[in-house]
Amino acid sequence: MQCESKMEILTINEEILLIVVWQLKENAYGFPIMKKVMEITKKKISYGSLYNSLNNLARKGYLAFCKGEPTEVRGGKRKVYYTVTPQGKVALKNAKQFHLNLWLNIPDLELD
Repeated sequence: MQCESKMEILTINEEILLIVVWQLKENAYGFPIMKKVMEITKKKISYGSLYNSLNNLARKGYLAFCKGEPTEVRGGKRKVYYTVTPQGKVALKNAKQFHLNLWLNIPDLELD
C-alpha cells in the first residue's frame, strides 16, 4: 500500500505563531508577538527562539515581513513587522480542518 500526503501539517508552535500574527494584524512585531505567545502557552520563550521560528515560517512562505522606520527610542533599530501570507492562511485553514477531523469521531473524554 502506498500512502500519499499532500498537506503539510503545521507544528503546534507554527500554528500558534501564525494565529498570533494574524490576531495582532499591524502590531505583529517582536514584543507583542512574544507577549501573546507567552499568554497562550504559559511558557517563557527567548527572542532568539521566537525570531528563529518566525524566520522559518517566512522561509516556508507562510509569513511575510517588512522593516519599519528606525527610531531613536530603539537606538536606531527598526521593528520587523510580520503578516500572514495567503499560503499561511491556507495552512491555518488546513490545520483547523485537520484538528476538527482528528477529533470528529472521538467521544468526549471523561475526567475521573
